[in-house]
Amino acid sequence: MALWQAIQSPEQVEALILISPMSINPQHRPAITSAESAHRALFAHLENANKRVPLSQSIYDQESELSRRLGVGIHDGAVEARLKDIHCPTLAIFGQEDHFVTPEAPRVYREKIPNCNIALVYDAGHCIVGDRPEALVNTIVDYAEQWETFIIGHQSGVINP
Repeated sequence: MALWQAIQSPEQVEALILISPMSINPQHRPAITSAESAHRALFAHLENANKRVPLSQSIYDQESELSRRLGVGIHDGAVEARLKDIHCPTLAIFGQEDHFVTPEAPRVYREKIPNCNIALVYDAGHCIVGDRPEALVNTIVDYAEQWETFIIGHQSGVINP
């Protein structure tokens, strides 16, 4: 939703933060056959999954059908083609252990969105808030306070010979 808002109404978006976005280069999902297996696949560590209550199987089935109809997790060529139109400061946050997007996805977002910074949260899966909540909150707060300068400076770090 936030990604499309930034594309369709850029004047309404001052900055954009994407958490575990899946529109570009989603990976083939792990073999998921139940609510329980879907729940486990979201996390880098089973003990983190065990701290959260999974969806019931009936709700999982309904959500799966809705996701299938909406094309969630399917590469969205229309979104990818319009990423160049996003000019607000953007931060895309990915869990390093995310099995729902390809390892190349962060690079694609960085290349296609002109003012995009990438944050990789180590030891986190797709559900970053479940694996590393403090790291996610700190990253978002730092970005909201500092915009893009909190990750990379505007000046070159290359030492002149």
